[in-house]
Amino acid sequence: MDFPKDIIRTALRTLQPGMRMVAALGVRGTPVFIQKSFLEPLLNNIFAQTLCDDEFEFLCDKVLAVEVSDLKLLLGFTCKNNRLYYLGSGCQPTVTIRGGSTALLQLINREQDPDTLFFQRKLEIEGDTEVGLNVKNLLDAIDDEDLPGYYKRTVQVVTQCQQWLAAGDNFRATAQ
Repeated sequence: MDFPKDIIRTALRTLQPGMRMVAALGVRGTPVFIQKSFLEPLLNNIFAQTLCDDEFEFLCDKVLAVEVSDLKLLLGFTCKNNRLYYLGSGCQPTVTIRGGSTALLQLINREQDPDTLFFQRKLEIEGDTEVGLNVKNLLDAIDDEDLPGYYKRTVQVVTQCQQWLAAGDNFRATAQ
């Protein structure tokens, strides 16, 4: 069944701002120990070889914050004893990598390389830029073949949700 475009536009205009809030609150409202139990194994699995090779040594005793600016989320990480640890949002970052959800998803999906996103000012580094550049170089070195299947599926679902939200932004802009 095809819906008239004006009904779809109205529905997206109405739902879209709330969906961003639900997404942000879903992460912010989840207790840190649950976030930690999801993120730490995921990241330590993805970066297992890199961690064994001491390539995260630059992050020891330092805190990397990833800020998703449009969702007002701050996710802090550190590395100790060749393991990544999630610190939540209440951390004092050594370096912050900041960007909107679209740019960060493009980075995670390998649709854009970090340099392009930085030069387009869709990503920013604040704080210890040497640590930030080391993070960028590690992200550049990730081989898609090494990523676990569940990670790829999760990123696909998140990307589809983000595209749906972006479509709501576009419909709202054209309807005004």
